[in-house]
Amino acid sequence: MFAVAELIFILFIKLRIIHFIPILSILSTLLINVQTKFFKIGVALHGLIWFYLGYILKNRGFKFKFKNPFLLFIIFSCLLAVVATFNGFDDWRINSYGNYPLLSYVGEFSSVIIIISLAQMIKTDKIKRFFELFGKNTIFLLGYHIVLPGTLAIFIKAPVQFLEKYWFIYYILAVFILYLFLKIVPENLIYLLEGRFYLLKNSSSIAENKYFKKQNG
Repeated sequence: MFAVAELIFILFIKLRIIHFIPILSILSTLLINVQTKFFKIGVALHGLIWFYLGYILKNRGFKFKFKNPFLLFIIFSCLLAVVATFNGFDDWRINSYGNYPLLSYVGEFSSVIIIISLAQMIKTDKIKRFFELFGKNTIFLLGYHIVLPGTLAIFIKAPVQFLEKYWFIYYILAVFILYLFLKIVPENLIYLLEGRFYLLKNSSSIAENKYFKKQNG
């Protein structure tokens, strides 16, 4: 879909009809509500509006830098949660844009602002360390991102229904559980659980080197 969207976008620029993209995007969103088998052109047309917005802002010299990224992150995260609650899931895989298709644009724009503001906030040391911890343990997270947070199902009567209705609450809890696990559990156990056995020896060697250096001053 993204490959097709890229090609269509380039074609529209060459043909100098790029300003028709918003109209085509809205028409596609309202009229094509079933999955198209031909390279998902319907979804590509829907998503092209964000290519268009980036193109316009870049040509006008907008640097995509916010003075207060944290405030924008909070505001648009709340806005996304509200839109998701009223509009339901926005699933590009099946040409589904929720209960009110045009409202999906608000949720998608919120996602764009969240990503940009979050990227700028990562530059601060505390948030940077948070993401470095997750980045260092990517293999572990891939294997256990469902298993560990899934323990919450013990305390919920209808976990699937809860997830569908309160996905944003579950996501926050899931991230917290994974972060807490990575901070508390010894590294060697993490390596063992994810199958990176070769790091067990290396980890022990590093610990021994630190001990000997401390002993020798």
